[in-house]
Amino acid sequence: EDTCLPDTINSVCEISSPFNNGSSFSTDSKLSEFIRRVLESRILLLGFPTQQDLRHQIFESVLGAICWGACFLFIRKGCNPECRKNFFAKYWRGTCLGILSIYNGSMLRAIVIMSIFPPGMFCHYFDIAVSSLSPRLWSSMDKSEKLFSCTSLHNALVIGMCWGIGNTLVRRRLDPAMRNPPETFVQRHWKDVSCGALAIGT
Repeated sequence: EDTCLPDTINSVCEISSPFNNGSSFSTDSKLSEFIRRVLESRILLLGFPTQQDLRHQIFESVLGAICWGACFLFIRKGCNPECRKNFFAKYWRGTCLGILSIYNGSMLRAIVIMSIFPPGMFCHYFDIAVSSLSPRLWSSMDKSEKLFSCTSLHNALVIGMCWGIGNTLVRRRLDPAMRNPPETFVQRHWKDVSCGALAIGT
């Protein structure tokens, strides 16, 4: 016997009834919509607009890191007469850490450009700083030259910074030969990493 009463109580019974297919479908669709929104949120997508953009960046980062590792191991070391002997056994660990470092640096660079420090923000403050320091020179440049200058500088800074972070936290920190002793890790490597970041950015 149906115990649901008319009017407002009946609507409650319709929602709570386990045999109400429409209600179950509505709940499932809302749950699916919620999950879809969570998966497509900019936080989980690491700042990328869509999942396709994120997958494309991961693919490019992995491919670039593997190509770098192959060139480093078989050309830089394998073709060098000074370190050709047993080059694979001596340099495979460093190559794997280098691949991981290159991948992390590439992904970090894309995340920084997408969401943390985009070119538009940098160019805004760059325009303010340069126009106050050298207004005559900056005003004599057209819009395309200004855009090229600030975006090139932004790209160089981001590349150098991300390479330095990846090289420090992955390549050197995970290598026991470079990590130990940990008390002097920063003191031993900061100059080399800084010069390398400057060279990569340049």
